[in-house]
Amino acid sequence: MEILMNLLMFIPLVLISLTVHEFAHGFAANLCGDRTAKDMGRVTLNPITHIDPFGLLVMVVGYIGTSSYSRFPLLIGWAKPVPVNPAQYRNPKRDEVIVSLAGVSANILFSVVVALSYRAISHVMLIGDEITSIAQMLIKINCSLAVFNLIPIPPLDGSHVLMNYMRPDKAIKYQMFFTPLVSIIILMAIINISYLRIILIYPYALLATLVSRIM
Repeated sequence: MEILMNLLMFIPLVLISLTVHEFAHGFAANLCGDRTAKDMGRVTLNPITHIDPFGLLVMVVGYIGTSSYSRFPLLIGWAKPVPVNPAQYRNPKRDEVIVSLAGVSANILFSVVVALSYRAISHVMLIGDEITSIAQMLIKINCSLAVFNLIPIPPLDGSHVLMNYMRPDKAIKYQMFFTPLVSIIILMAIINISYLRIILIYPYALLATLVSRIM
């Protein structure tokens, strides 16, 4: 029963966090001159527009499998990628980095805003345990999404930044070789391959702890 109640809280928070991530990509692309996402209705904060059922399922499974024994459960997942056309960027080399890092930056900023809001409210009124749990979970989810997306393996955001500085032929080879690895890493992490969980969880746990100290 407890896990069901936790999921009822967890899933909406995941949808909000994934939406923030993808909205930021589309918003940044539009600012950089690419209207593809805007024209397709993806520059929106409507979670239904961005949801990827399998990406959400992976996040739920990771949470269920690790939340019982870890303060920092495995929180990796994804939404539908926002479509972009780098050919429309005003400065393709610079704008590729800006757009790629927009989602990560938005997740970190969102977690900081949550922590600051919690702190401000706590100075004027007593905050219940439920609200505290929601704030803490939002911080963990957003910090986890930020760290996960910085991994330089296609199609994650970190790989777009890295390949942006490669020769085109090298970038293509890099993408072809490493793209299958992200699925393997996610699967191995979910089934509790310890060293992979350390690589994925420790960095986000550190970031989430630092942000939580603002509360």
